[in-house]
Amino acid sequence: MLDLLALSAQLASMGDDLARRSDDARARLAAAVALLGRAEHEGERLAARLEAFQALRTPPWPVALPLEPIAGPLPAPAPPGPHTVVAADGSQIAPSHHEIALCCLVNVGRILITYGTGERALQDSRPTLYHTEEDLRPLIGGRRHAMTEELLGTLRGFQELDALVELAELAIERGRPAIALVDGTLVPFMLDGKGAEFQDEVAQRHVQAYDRLRMLGVPVAGYVSNGRAPEVVNMLRLVACPKPALICDTCAKDQPPCESHLPLADRRLWETRLRPGERSPLFASQAAVLARYGEHRTAFFYVHVGAEIARLEVPLWVATEPDWLDRVHAVALDQAAKGLGYPIALAEAHHRAVVSGEDRARFFALVGQRLARAGLPIAMSPKQVKKRVGVV
Repeated sequence: MLDLLALSAQLASMGDDLARRSDDARARLAAAVALLGRAEHEGERLAARLEAFQALRTPPWPVALPLEPIAGPLPAPAPPGPHTVVAADGSQIAPSHHEIALCCLVNVGRILITYGTGERALQDSRPTLYHTEEDLRPLIGGRRHAMTEELLGTLRGFQELDALVELAELAIERGRPAIALVDGTLVPFMLDGKGAEFQDEVAQRHVQAYDRLRMLGVPVAGYVSNGRAPEVVNMLRLVACPKPALICDTCAKDQPPCESHLPLADRRLWETRLRPGERSPLFASQAAVLARYGEHRTAFFYVHVGAEIARLEVPLWVATEPDWLDRVHAVALDQAAKGLGYPIALAEAHHRAVVSGEDRARFFALVGQRLARAGLPIAMSPKQVKKRVGVV
């Protein structure tokens, strides 16, 4: 039980600290805006510095690589005509040794909506239960891995992509331009720190799905709300550096001269530049985990959807096709407007996918019934029992 009275003094201290940090943030933002203005006029110098930075054996931080001139905002394209939006999102029940049975579940919400034709929308969810020994020790990268919440999230990602491909195929049958939306980033951060064989197999699964979407002519985009990525802000460090040549590996570690505008999220920078409907220039992510993705590496731009500055991520093959890029831009604006600030298709996919506390309780009640019918013992760990019913 949380003692709010005991927290009151700490909360007051937190309020004072946040006020001080707000003043600092305004100064950092002003510095970043000035650096962005310099970047617009130092294209050749910035390009040379980016090339030198990428040549470092171990770049110290990820930077964005501009794919378009860093100039003024780009206007909104024409509103989309009749089109189809497909979206998928997932939720999960992680395995727990304290429950009555060691099992886990993934639930994927699927949405297909065609606008401008009156055709019926598809909205459903598909649960998948993992319970066999093979399920709980999946074979990835040539060896079996114990199921964890993180690994289950990777498998959930596979199912979400599979659902998008299946929905995209249905969308093409309707004969309208289509777009596939993903909640969150396309950058596979789950690969960071994993073995090479594991990374190879996960990347291969992702690439297969993207290949199929590309063949269908359905651009895919990841929608990141309230993002914290600093890749463009990090790029501005190369503008701020006063050295004649980059010496990042030997520069001062405590207070290097290039970080007066840090920490700062990219979206805060574009809040000062974009009006509703406009987007930023395109950038390519240089995250190390994208090395295996080829033409499916992640590009991104920021767009003012009205309620916020959202980050839209697309594979490079979408970024290099103007019609597809405009479709992503236009549909993202339209979806955010229909969803009162957040894409309606993604919101509906989430609602279909989410597993509530009540759902989890009913799920394990059904598991218990099945165990009882099979004549198997039903028991939770003492820890789980006490967490559910308390002591007094």
